[in-house]
Amino acid sequence: MPAETSLTGRFDGKVVLVVGASVGIGAAAARLFSELGAAVVLASRNMEATRALADELVGLGRQAAAVEADVGHDGDVERAVAVAVERYGGLDAAFNNAGIQGPARPLAEQSDVDFDRILNVNLKGIWRSMRAELPELIDRGGAIVNTASVGGLIVAPGISPYCASKHGVIGLSRGRRSTTRRRCA
Repeated sequence: MPAETSLTGRFDGKVVLVVGASVGIGAAAARLFSELGAAVVLASRNMEATRALADELVGLGRQAAAVEADVGHDGDVERAVAVAVERYGGLDAAFNNAGIQGPARPLAEQSDVDFDRILNVNLKGIWRSMRAELPELIDRGGAIVNTASVGGLIVAPGISPYCASKHGVIGLSRGRRSTTRRRCA
């Protein structure tokens, strides 16, 4: 039987920003990074849930800060990165998870407003997040994980704008890797 590998302490001394941390995958990721020893900065529009999560983690003796951030607005993720730097001394990793699905309708019935909102949050929001995070991460050799979804690989009926945005997240993430390698090499 193979020896068990423990990840406990794997993130000791590290600072992780979780964007879209209030519920679901983002909250689970924040709990895991915290459990593994990271100081976590929790960014989300839903401050009630984000503060509750930060309080939960602090109550367990861990380091956590809640920051109101909407990836649909310029400057919000920069504020979260600033909290990581000011409170914890830097940024070592980012988990970009904020996103919306939008209405489920045939493509011909999707409105310009809904299409623009979905792309602004899901694709441009990831771009805004990466743009804010990269200056801190590159110098520290940090990493970014961007959440797409199966919708980034296949298209489901009724949610074409969502799927297009998630295809874009995959392309943006792949482009970031090749750009950073060349820049850092």
